Amino acid sequence: MSPLHGSIEHEYNRRAYGLRQLNFMRKGDDAALAYDSYLGSKFWREAGARYTASGRPRYCFICGDSPAELHHVTYARLGRERPEDLVALCRSHHHGVTTLIDTYRYSFAYAHEHERSAWWKVRESELLNALSKRVVAPGSPFKGQGPLESVRLVRGEYCRAPILCHCRPQGGAAYDVFMTFPGKVAGSDFVLFTTLEAANRAVAAQSHHGSTG
Repeated sequence: MSPLHGSIEHEYNRRAYGLRQLNFMRKGDDAALAYDSYLGSKFWREAGARYTASGRPRYCFICGDSPAELHHVTYARLGRERPEDLVALCRSHHHGVTTLIDTYRYSFAYAHEHERSAWWKVRESELLNALSKRVVAPGSPFKGQGPLESVRLVRGEYCRAPILCHCRPQGGAAYDVFMTFPGKVAGSDFVLFTTLEAANRAVAAQSHHGSTG
C-alpha cells in the first residue's frame, strides 16, 4: 500500500501543525489530547465518509478481519485527508501498530509492515502444522500428497480470504489450495478448496450470513 513513509517524528510534527491550523491546539497544549479532540470532530467524520465512498477496504489491512477502525498512515493532510492517507485496522492490530510507533518510535511504514509480517509468519506456521496433519487424515481431499515440507501464503495488498497457499510436500510435487477465513487458522476454523471459484463461493456465503471472517 502507498504511502507508508516518513519518520514518526516528522509525522508528529505534521500532526501538530495540522492541529494548530485547525484550532485544536495552541502553543503549550498537549498534542495527544488535541488529537483526541480532532478524532471526535466533523473533520474526522468527513475523512471516514470519503474513505468509505472511495470503495477502499473496510476490513483489516493486516488480518482481513472486520469491523475495522481507520488509522492514519500520514498526517500530511490532517483535516482534509485523502482515502489513501488512511488504512483500516481491526482493534487488535490498531493497538499493535500504535504500540510499535509509541514505544519503539517506528515509522508508520515500518510499524505497519512489521505487524503484518509478524501476523503472516505465525499464520504460515499454524497452517503448516494443521495441513501436515490434514493431508494424511482419512477422507482428506489431499490424502496421498504426503507430509508437508513448507507452506507459503500469497498475500496481496490487503489480507482477505480466499488466500492462495503454495504447499510443498516432502518429496512430492508442489500444489496450490485456497484457504478461507485466514484469521482463524489457530482454531482450525478454516476451509480449504482446490479451486478459486469454490473458495469465492464459500466466502460470499459466509459474508452473506454476517460473519466477520
